[in-house]
Amino acid sequence: MQVIRRWLLVSVALLYCGSSAAYERVISLAPHITELIYAIGAEDKLIATVNSSDYPPAANQLPRVGDGVSISAEALLAYAPDLVLAWQPTAQLQRLESVLAQSQITLQYIQPQSLTEIPQAALTLGQWLNRVEQAEQISAEWQQRIAQLPAPPPHTSALILLNITPLYGLNDPMLNDVLRHCGLYNWIPADQPVMTAITLEQLLQHPAQTLISSDTLDELAPLLQLLEPFYSQSPHILFVNADHFYRAGPRLIEATEALCAQVQAQNEAQ
Repeated sequence: MQVIRRWLLVSVALLYCGSSAAYERVISLAPHITELIYAIGAEDKLIATVNSSDYPPAANQLPRVGDGVSISAEALLAYAPDLVLAWQPTAQLQRLESVLAQSQITLQYIQPQSLTEIPQAALTLGQWLNRVEQAEQISAEWQQRIAQLPAPPPHTSALILLNITPLYGLNDPMLNDVLRHCGLYNWIPADQPVMTAITLEQLLQHPAQTLISSDTLDELAPLLQLLEPFYSQSPHILFVNADHFYRAGPRLIEATEALCAQVQAQNEAQ
């Protein structure tokens, strides 16, 4: 995690030191980075991406260099990029660093850890891709929307369900920040892994007041039926769009607005 934070600090430093570096051939290895590049109008610099980059629809036309976990070094080098943007320093990417450096290809990581870091990431990309004006405009719009989120004191526990069978929850810094803006806090303790295995016994001993899921109510029904006899009050269910909610890009701001609206509606109905 500290490696990621260090790269983010480098990004900010480049922005505010007025670096004149501008890249022309960019490969994105994460869908949220692809979305950010399109959002600032720098898609003409984007020459390839990964299989999961499916938004905006035009991104589906880009060549692929892997699935985001397994990257084809040969395919990546064949496109002769001058900048590769990744989500986090996986073991494979760490092995590729020297190869990319020998080819004079810059590798940078973009992993916002809070909502306010999404506009900052746009500004950094605008600097690198010579889209400063567009990035400043869209960043200001996003900052305003984030500032308008309710952000009441967190008082309701929420479990973000990543998977039902087996049962896994998410304890991600970005999504924890999303919860905070909606007056929620993560049911999973802060010292637990990002992907946390959960037992039914844990849910029974420490009931979650709210469940957040991208599954349908029918898909959640078996879990809810198991919990019902032991819960004095049924947990609130908040539904999210997986592609919006689990990607640290522009659409996460929209997903946060929608989540906060659901929380507010449920609070008013009580």
